[in-house]
Amino acid sequence: MNWRRGLTEALLFLVASAVGIFGLGTGLAGFFGPGRGDIAWLGASAVALMVLAQQMGRVQDHWPRRAATRATSGRSARPVSGAGTPPAGTLPSAGVAATPE
Repeated sequence: MNWRRGLTEALLFLVASAVGIFGLGTGLAGFFGPGRGDIAWLGASAVALMVLAQQMGRVQDHWPRRAATRATSGRSARPVSGAGTPPAGTLPSAGVAATPE
């Protein structure tokens, strides 16, 4: 991404954010007092939100990735097999050994 594209993305973000915030404030003001707001601004807010969502999708698609060979921390995220299970041949609720059938 060159600097012009970055500047354009930043300006688009600022304009869409300003329109969205102003639109929400003006559009919702109509619900709290007669003649105070304009419901059409809620539509403008929705369009601004869609523009911001599209922009976030573009940025996420081009976000730098980590190298495929990541260092492990020594701890495994997988549970140890058998962890949390009672020993074979015991009843967990009674605590007495079961007889095989």
